[in-house]
Amino acid sequence: MSTAPATPDVLTLEPNCVKYNITKGSWPRCDLVKVVIVGTDSKVQPIRFPMPFLQNSGDNTWGLVYFIMNQMVNEEGVVCEEEANLPVNLDEAPVAGTFVFKPSNGSGFTWRRGPEGASTYRAPKEGDGWEGSSISGASETSTFFRESLIRRDGVCLVTKRPKSLQASHLVPKQRLDLYNQIMGDDFTDPFQPECGVLLSSDAHNSYDRFNWSFYHKDGKLFVHSFTDLSGYHGRAVSLAALEERGLDETAVPDIRLLAWHYAQCCMMRFRGFAAGMAVNAQ
Repeated sequence: MSTAPATPDVLTLEPNCVKYNITKGSWPRCDLVKVVIVGTDSKVQPIRFPMPFLQNSGDNTWGLVYFIMNQMVNEEGVVCEEEANLPVNLDEAPVAGTFVFKPSNGSGFTWRRGPEGASTYRAPKEGDGWEGSSISGASETSTFFRESLIRRDGVCLVTKRPKSLQASHLVPKQRLDLYNQIMGDDFTDPFQPECGVLLSSDAHNSYDRFNWSFYHKDGKLFVHSFTDLSGYHGRAVSLAALEERGLDETAVPDIRLLAWHYAQCCMMRFRGFAAGMAVNAQ
């Protein structure tokens, strides 16, 4: 005798989960794209996208909304019109209103684990960062790291300021487990130029706290401001230009490391809470 497929559990917040300031609360009052995640309870708020965030992002398409939504869950989902229940055209520009995010396979969502930071197991609290390398460091490896980034970047890639510069890691340098996961088991040196960018001290501190990130599209890195540096939102950096000034083609920022940081920002600044962390509230 056949049995009916199991009904997915209602998706909710974990008890005592760490919560974060979200993007919507840091942008001026404006029209929003609201996306309701199917299968969640009332404790899970719709994901809110300020229209200026999307319009000035360097990728003003539903494709960006789709990409961000899929950073928060493990299963692939699709963004659909609320009433017609039809998938949006990913190449078209988003419009304000309420939409739904439903699983492609129809079986339900589970939360993606994270965000992670300096610790493998503990969710970062609001304001937590990780230590970076300043221009005045001393070790041989950090000196090579700094000099490579100065040669390639020249100025802060966000503010374009030439002063108070820091050699900034894209992923916490103490998380060799992450580098192995992203770059391969044989990767042992996070002080290679592809692992960092040159930033002003304030941009560096803000990056380490997941307030902004780089979004990669068509050979460019676009600054995406979630809760800080809104004046630089959408500023583009050409990877080709960095490659010309770098030591070789492998010296540009590694987009896999950038993608890890962007995903943590999506979980923190759009989803607004941590999930699946072993020590979630400490």
